[in-house]
Amino acid sequence: MTHDNAPPDWREDEALKRFEMIAPLLSPDLDPGARQGLRRRIADQNGLSAKTLKRYEQRYAKGGIKGLAPDERPSRGPEELPENFDQLLKEAIELRRELPSRSVSSIIRILELEGKVPAKTLKRSTLQRHMYQAGFGHEHMKQYIQIRESSIARRYCMPHRMMMLQADIKEGGKDVHVMVNGVSTKVYLSSVIDDHSRFILFSRFFDNESSLIVEDSFREAFTNYGKPKKVYVDRGSQYINRWLKKACAELGVPISYAPVRSGKSKGIIEKYHQVVDRFLSEVLLKGPVTLDELNRWWSLYLDEMYQNSPHSGISEYYKQNFNIDLPDGITPKQEWDRDTVKLEPFDPEAVRRAFLHNKTGCRVDEGSCVRFAGIKYKVPSVMIGHKVTVTFDPRDLSTIEIDDPGIPTYKAKPMKFGEYVEPAPAMPEYMTPAKPTTSRLIDALEKSFRDHAEKAVEKKPAAEEKPAEHAISFSDYWKENS
Repeated sequence: MTHDNAPPDWREDEALKRFEMIAPLLSPDLDPGARQGLRRRIADQNGLSAKTLKRYEQRYAKGGIKGLAPDERPSRGPEELPENFDQLLKEAIELRRELPSRSVSSIIRILELEGKVPAKTLKRSTLQRHMYQAGFGHEHMKQYIQIRESSIARRYCMPHRMMMLQADIKEGGKDVHVMVNGVSTKVYLSSVIDDHSRFILFSRFFDNESSLIVEDSFREAFTNYGKPKKVYVDRGSQYINRWLKKACAELGVPISYAPVRSGKSKGIIEKYHQVVDRFLSEVLLKGPVTLDELNRWWSLYLDEMYQNSPHSGISEYYKQNFNIDLPDGITPKQEWDRDTVKLEPFDPEAVRRAFLHNKTGCRVDEGSCVRFAGIKYKVPSVMIGHKVTVTFDPRDLSTIEIDDPGIPTYKAKPMKFGEYVEPAPAMPEYMTPAKPTTSRLIDALEKSFRDHAEKAVEKKPAAEEKPAEHAISFSDYWKENS
């Protein structure tokens, strides 16, 4: 289910791009000289100065992902651009393609010397922002990460636990299905594995392959085992979605992406998937099952047949790197437990908040309600007519957070409609009014009037006692006009 139909805030998007640029520089294992050289290479690839990248690092260290967002500036009305700005942008991109190391300032200088734009007309920040929005600078940065990660992938494994986590999704196959609401449904296994020990931090079957199952996987892994040095994933849409990037950036966990069509770079988790295939062959003998049953059996199989079974890859690692032969083998669980590197736990609340989604521009109606994901939520009346930001957990919409500048965050719950405020049911036919032929009220009044008139005649006074001329006899009036 997609809740966020609005375009992302450009400041937040820019902060994520900046984080991805400096992510390789955040490794504590880099010595000062190597960090300085790497900083220069990344700066050249992205048309920035090394000083700018260093400033980004300092801002991230001080304020996290929010510290990387561009500063808000007071609105000065529409930005004034040269009339031929679209053509200038194309020229700028072409100049960058000719020489990727060209800075934005150099590109502007070339355009000025060629007479395509008057001097001091085109601002560096303006051109740089539009080039980023065009995706050009960001794509060069991605190419750099691909090259860098392809060299890392050739290493057999990381020397310690939680230095790198790998993750992937595996389809359950055409024959393995579960019953969901009476419908036979395909399954998908989402897993997170520690690169060093091969220990599985998370592995569960789902009835879909959306980005939400990946977020669930990392949320559970981070909550239960703490902070890794980085995570390493492929370029599937589930792993490049902005919500996963946002969560990892807020928690200070860099994401690295495997080169396209490079199976060797993810050999550790691909080897693990062979264990999954053996389980799927066994579970086929059970026949149709529910998702809960499938996960319960997988948990048992994973624990007995993988986590606590000798792993040939770990033994090979010790033999090749330390000339240590382990005739009895060593299990992923044993290798995880024997590592002396201390885990760095996360605050569970910090992890929960990092994985929340948000949607801006939600309007509060005249009834002080905001409609979100087809559900109405009651909010304080002071927000009527305002456009608010909704922060929510896509797995649980029983409570959402409403943010409105100047007003404390409000936790809203779905409105409950009692039996007396529900739409009125259709009225039974026998209760609908029949078509009248007369007014029974008027008929009753007329009858009552006649009764009174007749009684008045019976009590008529003698002739000598005629009433005064100005008096009106209703009985006489009735007889004369009847």
